[in-house]
Parts: sequence; C-alpha cells; structure tokens
Amino acid sequence: AGERYRFDHVCDADAHTTEVYDHACRSIVGDLVCGRSGTLLAYGQTASGKTHTMQGFMRLACEQIFEAEGETTVSCVYLEVYNEAVRDLLNPESAVALREEKHRGVYVAGAHRVVIRDPNELDALLKRGEKRRRIGKTRMNSRSSRSHAVLQLHVATDVRGVVFSATLSLVDLAGSEKPRRSRAEHPSRSQRANFAEGVMINKSLTTLSHVLKQLGDGERAPSFRNSKLTRLLQPTLSGGAKLALVCCVAPGTACLEETRTTLQFGQRANRV
Repeated sequence: AGERYRFDHVCDADAHTTEVYDHACRSIVGDLVCGRSGTLLAYGQTASGKTHTMQGFMRLACEQIFEAEGETTVSCVYLEVYNEAVRDLLNPESAVALREEKHRGVYVAGAHRVVIRDPNELDALLKRGEKRRRIGKTRMNSRSSRSHAVLQLHVATDVRGVVFSATLSLVDLAGSEKPRRSRAEHPSRSQRANFAEGVMINKSLTTLSHVLKQLGDGERAPSFRNSKLTRLLQPTLSGGAKLALVCCVAPGTACLEETRTTLQFGQRANRV
C-alpha cells in the first residue's frame, strides 16, 4: 500500500503563489498587527520551487502589512545561515552574532536593520541580498542555494494609540537532498566542499525538524541551541508565535526519495 500523509491544504503544480499564500500565510501575517509573531518556512529539495515561492511570500506579506489598519512601521534584516555561521546579506562586511538578553530575548547583534516604506523598497533590498547568497552546483541544480535565507520583518502598529510589536520570519531553507560523496578516488576541492555543505545543511534541517517535534509535543525546553538556524528562529517559533510550513515537491519518480523526506518533514511540523 502507498504511504499516506495528512496536510491542511494541497496545491497542484498550476497553483499561483497568491493562492498558496492565501491558504498558508494570510492569517499569520494578519495577526502581526495584534502583536503576535510568526514564521513562514519553505522546505523541499533543490529545484522544487522553494525560492520562487518564498520570494513571492515576501512581497505579498509586505503588501498585506502595509494594507492593515493603523499606522505601521516596518524594518527588516536579511540574513543567511551558511555552515553554522550567520551572515548579513545587506551588509556582508558587518560582524554579526546571536545574542540573548533577559528582557530582549534572542537577537542578532550587528545586523543591518533597514526601515522600509513600501513593498518596492523591500524588493530592492531582496535583490541586493540575493546576489550575495551562497550558490553552488549540485546534481539537482546548477544554481543551488547552499544556505538558509532568513528575512525578518519587524512590525510596529499603532492602532488608536495602542502600539503592537511583532516579528515575522520568512525562511527559504536550503535544499534537503541527501549529500552524496564523490565516487572519484581523489575528489576535487569543490566536490569535497559540496559534500561538507550538504552535511551541514542536513544537520541544521534535522535539528529544525527535532525542534518542531518538541514544540508539537509541548516540551517546555526545545533544543533551539543545537543549531544557528533554530536559535535565530527561536523568537518567532516560541511564545505563542504561529507557524506555516510550505513543502515543495518535484513531480516524477526520479525524486521519490527526496519527496518522501519532504512529506515526512511536513508531517512532523503539522503537529505544531
């Protein structure tokens, strides 16, 4: 018998990004103006449409925020997590580090934070940051993202004199395919680097999966500290924050192993 998986909604290959956003994200973004933070994740193998989908979500989320009632101030940081190091995509020369303070919680010290006044300004920043992401050639894709990209929108909304603050993390996760060692007797430096990158990517994705399971099980102390990605996302995954995960899969039997891994990941996250 075939395997069965249960999800809140399934979109076919012809679905427009707006349709997916309406089902998965609109309610979460709408709650930002009430002070409730959230996280939007795009997960799947390389070349399954994650980056295209998440870039659409970033634009649509920004449009929705500015259309909300009240006077809204929006600022953003755009980061990547590569080989367990956090890097600022808007100012690569700046030294950034994850810090935690009692009253502030977890934050990124040294990150370049930019106030944006409309979605077009965000688009310009995203294009600037995308050029700086770590890209590599894999068996799945000649231009594969080798890092997790995290856009954080910090939203402050004044509704009749009451100010609500919240953060939305929009995450384009690196491809989830299983790393394969080169069959060459003496693999090249790039082949060794690609394999090492794949190991680090899968380690951080495994930690994320474990944290989501812990959250779904109601554990009081999820293991956020076990990776830089989960540590970075801790403020928007805990404390009553909302989560939406979009699993992107490629059609066809050639990617069956990667598709199964993606669906299993989504099934675990569906319990949160």
